[in-house]
Amino acid sequence: SDNKPVILDFAYIYTKLPGIQLACVNKQCREKHGIQMLRYTDNYNAMQCPACNRVYGPASFQRMISLT
Repeated sequence: SDNKPVILDFAYIYTKLPGIQLACVNKQCREKHGIQMLRYTDNYNAMQCPACNRVYGPASFQRMISLT
């Protein structure tokens, strides 16, 4: 394993795997608040930044993660 995140199932977001930490990628948020770890939304359908409230769904992660 190269410790790179991979999509295991489109409908699920796995955050408890070794080596995977999901952080907000909003540049303005990082400049203002530093690195913010994402948290599940109330319905567990997505993840959200606690600082800027940007929501990341499975499609967002699919675009961010290179599967090559």
